[in-house]
Amino acid sequence: MKKFKVLLSRNYIVTIEAENEENAKIYSKYFISGVYAFLLMKKRKNHKFRINEIEMTINDAFEVKEIEYE
Repeated sequence: MKKFKVLLSRNYIVTIEAENEENAKIYSKYFISGVYAFLLMKKRKNHKFRINEIEMTINDAFEVKEIEYE
């Protein structure tokens, strides 16, 4: 099989409950680093927030480059 690098762009709308706007921004950026981060984040008890919904609005692949094997 061939190996490729793919440039992806994804945008999300996150509905979050948090103590204030700044924490909402910080927690959204930190905990939405991947699909599984959402599941792990639900178990965290040291932060006072909850993500209620994640809606992907854009999911595009822009560039594909084949990687040569070394």
